[in-house]
Formats: sequence, C-alpha cells, structure tokens
Amino acid sequence: MKNLKNDLKNENYKRAYLFYGEEDYLRSLYEKRASEKIAPADLDVSDGGQYTTELLTRAYSTPPFMSPMRLVICKDTGLFAAGKKDEADKTAELLSSVFAAREAPPAFVIFSEKKVDKRGRLFKTIEKSGGAVEFKTPTEKELVDWAVGMMEKDGCSVSRADAALFVRYAADMNSLELEAKKLIAYKQSGVITTADIELLCVKSADVKVFGLISAMGGFDRARAVGMYRGLLAEKEPPLRILSLMERQFGMILSAKELSGQKMSAAAISAELGLRGFIVDEALRQGGLYSRERLTAACAECLNTDYRIKTGLVSEALGVELLIIRYSGA
Repeated sequence: MKNLKNDLKNENYKRAYLFYGEEDYLRSLYEKRASEKIAPADLDVSDGGQYTTELLTRAYSTPPFMSPMRLVICKDTGLFAAGKKDEADKTAELLSSVFAAREAPPAFVIFSEKKVDKRGRLFKTIEKSGGAVEFKTPTEKELVDWAVGMMEKDGCSVSRADAALFVRYAADMNSLELEAKKLIAYKQSGVITTADIELLCVKSADVKVFGLISAMGGFDRARAVGMYRGLLAEKEPPLRILSLMERQFGMILSAKELSGQKMSAAAISAELGLRGFIVDEALRQGGLYSRERLTAACAECLNTDYRIKTGLVSEALGVELLIIRYSGA
C-alpha cells in the first residue's frame, strides 16, 4: 500500500491496478482517492458481470472527455478467481500490450476484488507492473490510531485504552465507522468513555461467537446455550453461527499449535493475519481446549453442516446439539 500512496502523492500512476483483500473499507477508500486524483471528471465504474475485455479496450482507445485522463474501476469481476480463465487471459494480453506500448494511452484501470488467485496469469501481469495492492486487516495499533483520529476529526476525544476497547466491537472497518458515527452523534464534542461504548456499540457476531466458544471451553453449558439463543433472537442465521464457530475453532487450533512452536503472540498475529487482541483471545481459549478436542470440534462443525444441508436435522437444533455436546465436561 506504501507504493500506491507514493503513486498518488507523486501523480505517477500505473496503467492498471489491482486492489484486493478482505478489508472492504480500505479498498473503497482508495478507489475514491484514486478517482479524485487521476480522473475526477471522467470516471466509469463497472460492477461484476458487466465487465468484458472489449470494455477495457474501448476505454484505452477512446479519448477522455472533459479530463486529461480516463479511469475505469471494475469491481468484483471474478477474473482473478477460477471460472473466467479465457476472459482473464484476454485481459492479461491487452494489459501486456498497454504496458509495452511506447506511448501510453490516456486511460487507467483499477480492478477491485475481495479474493484473488495469485497463480493466475492476469494477477501476475499486474503484479509484475507494480500495480497489485493488497488491503489487509490493519493491526490493532493501526485501528486504534484510526479510531482516535476519526473521533478527534469530528470534535470528540477518546483515550487510547477506550479506543482499544472500541475496535474490538466489530469485525471490519465499515462496521467500526458506523459505530463511531453513533458515538460522535451521541457525544457531540465531548469525551467518549467506556460507558458510552458499552451503552451504544453493538458487538459483532464474530465477537459474540468468541464468547460462546469461551463458555463452551469452560464447560459452562447453560451460558453457552443462552448465548446461542440470544444470537438467534437477534435474527442471526444458525448456519452463519456454525460457520463462525468452525472458523474460530480453527483459529484457536492454529494459534495453539504455533504457540507450541515457541512463536510469540505478535509473530502468530502476523502469520495468521489476525488482529493482536484476537490472537490473545485465541491463545487464552487454547488453554481451555486440548488439541484433540479442538480437532474434534472442527470436524463436528463440518458434520453438523452436512447433517443440516441433507435434512437430517434442522438448522437451529443441529447447532444447539453441537454446543450442548462440546460444552459438557
């Protein structure tokens, strides 16, 4: 991302960029910044299935209108995953010819994708040109800096300790921004406190499921079942809860195994691409579960998913039976 910032600062743009990664907020933010810098008066946005190589060919060959340059942003095309190899290869050929041209065309393109296959020809073509930019989940310190700055920008203040609490309430930056806006509107220009955060901010399903798994690890069956039913009352789909449970059991198992290899929490965070406080919680919960119990729980999540999808058990009951089973001593 550092290279992209330098490109925008120095107005030395690549002819094609690929913005990718799980953090939608950052991808959208830099799409906006790039459009404002490169071609504020000649922007074309193409979503999903609208993309064709011919669209990009026209963009590169047609003179811009009311602007020195044209920018095309192609979102969620699927070109960087399996299934569209022919179209992806055609686009790779087009971009290779653009990069090799003595006189660059007056147009730029940004592909914005959540997930990519780095083995693909199109990915490698853009990466080789220096235009591949991954937007990873920021570290906890980076999120705290961002939260403090966002609140101060709107006239509020918050301690770093309370900002650290705040960033644990949501799984992504889009959700955190919405929660921050609620706090700012509530406090106007005052100090945001722990009490304000606990009063107004809604914990994400990810955070609540971590609490559920913690209750299961402590063999607190009544609390675990109560937390699960609370999620159902909030209209959280049982299969989504199951998916989060499977993911989080896997994270706990991975963190436990890496810790067994004498890796520090910071190194584990970097290895798994997780925020520091999530790794800390995963390591804590790893002390509640044996490796065998975690492995069995992951397998049981998959088995429960199969039983639900084949009609052997209802969604809500299937997940509750799993919770009952793994929260008993």
